[in-house]
Amino acid sequence: MLMTVSLGVTVGITLIVRPRFHAIGLIVTLATALAPAGAVAKPPEPQPPVDLSVDSVEVTQAIQTPTNAIRLVARKSTAVRAYIGVDAPAPVSGVTGRLHVFVNGGEVTPAGGVPPIRTITTWGSADRNKDNDTLNFELPAPTAIAPSTDVDFRVDVTPKSGEKNKANNSGAANNLTAVERRTPFIYFTKIDYVPSGLGPPPDGKIAPGTGDAFVRGILLVDDSDPLLYRETTPLAFNIDNGNGS
Repeated sequence: MLMTVSLGVTVGITLIVRPRFHAIGLIVTLATALAPAGAVAKPPEPQPPVDLSVDSVEVTQAIQTPTNAIRLVARKSTAVRAYIGVDAPAPVSGVTGRLHVFVNGGEVTPAGGVPPIRTITTWGSADRNKDNDTLNFELPAPTAIAPSTDVDFRVDVTPKSGEKNKANNSGAANNLTAVERRTPFIYFTKIDYVPSGLGPPPDGKIAPGTGDAFVRGILLVDDSDPLLYRETTPLAFNIDNGNGS
């Protein structure tokens, strides 16, 4: 059965009856009628322009304050967090940018800057306790940050298409201090469990693990120093209580 109505659309209804199974299948097709001659389609509503900005830049090597009050250590691994401001009707995805570092006025990062660890989606209300709320950069040790009282970190956020104000896409933490720190003497030793007869463990079995991550994260020293760890004489352990422990 085909029925046509004058409502600007054509409706086709096909009724399928299968008596053996007492089943009825109903298929409805809808086709939009041709627009009247001379009609103009309504253009899509324009999207409000986006405006990204850099509210602040935080530079940390272990712990830091929002105002970067804690001094930096020359050459130590460094992380930079950019807090992004957003003027948009919805969260903005794919936010990225570049980090530039200057010591005594000269840039020590590549001319094109350092890319972030990942792009982010932001709505301009960053929670400092959440890493993914900020645009993050990493400078592995040894960095080119020499001892100085004039260390500047600048983050340039890549503008979005049609952005209404590109003049505020950069932010910086300027005139920070990086100091020289003496590397401490940290010794490690191998344990020779004599009853096993295997001797001291090979170097490949000695992994840095959590202890090393703690040392590099909490001690304000140049963590790229090859003399940070020194091996001392192996210790022999020769007690066996009979149960393998």
